[in-house]
Amino acid sequence: MSRRKSKRQFLVKLVIGMAVAVVAMSYLGTYWRIGLDVQTIRCLPWSVYAIHRTDPTPERGALMAFHARGLAPKIADGTLLVKIIAAVPGDHIAVDAAGIRINGNFWGPLNDRALAYWGKAERSAYRSLTLKAGHYLMLGTEPMSYDGRYWGQVEAQQFVGHAYPIW
Repeated sequence: MSRRKSKRQFLVKLVIGMAVAVVAMSYLGTYWRIGLDVQTIRCLPWSVYAIHRTDPTPERGALMAFHARGLAPKIADGTLLVKIIAAVPGDHIAVDAAGIRINGNFWGPLNDRALAYWGKAERSAYRSLTLKAGHYLMLGTEPMSYDGRYWGQVEAQQFVGHAYPIW
């Protein structure tokens, strides 16, 4: 086989391979997104997530990605966050000096260091409420997690999709 013909075959295969890769990446990009947690203080133990953007159906216990709203100046509106859906519509939430309880079950304490870091007074987190339709409580598992126990509820339209930890 001539050298010229083998170069041509290589180029044809390269172009076809690149076209397939572009189509595959475009398809995957429509349905999936990679989320990175670059914070030094994390809410969950993972740093990298695959986010399934076409499945925003919330369910208790699911890891969900959502857009922040009303958390400025520390977190800009629209920032993508990932937390666990700890409470769903109809659940009773109580936050007091002892910590947070959902339907009477203890989830975790308030953290003085987290309150100080976020510039919140402990009493500002206290509340007792029942979640309305379309409202969810998002919580983290790490001790310094800045989550719904401090800032409240997330509305269903803020959800982007289910998040799956990669690393």
